[in-house]
Amino acid sequence: ELAWPVLWKLSLVTVCVGFFAAAGIGYHLTRRVEAPVIDFIGNVRSAAGADFSKRFAKAGFNGLEDLRVFYNRMAHAIEKRLCAVQGSAVEMEKSCEKVSRLAAKKTLTLADIEQLKKEIMGIEGAELKARRELARFKV
Repeated sequence: ELAWPVLWKLSLVTVCVGFFAAAGIGYHLTRRVEAPVIDFIGNVRSAAGADFSKRFAKAGFNGLEDLRVFYNRMAHAIEKRLCAVQGSAVEMEKSCEKVSRLAAKKTLTLADIEQLKKEIMGIEGAELKARRELARFKV
């Protein structure tokens, strides 16, 4: 007769401790899964804004490791190609400015004509380089 109240209280304490332990473990496991996913979403948002410099620091668990590796490779490749295209655009702009200055002259010397040829070839080379980099985007 004395055992029932003690057993009932012990059962109640055991259930409460078990519930809070399960909740704590569940929270911890959820955070381990959720944190890398939130990080991934932030990186994808940055990439959508043309900022490919963000990388995954680490995956929270093995299931995201491949995703982390491939995302970082993709972001690096895109960033590298965009930098090359932007560099080509800068080269073309500089050459176009020089061509415009030379074309504005009323008379051209032989040296001016050679410089024009050089600048036009530079524009063509930069355009070819940009086209090659853009062709690597398989869209």
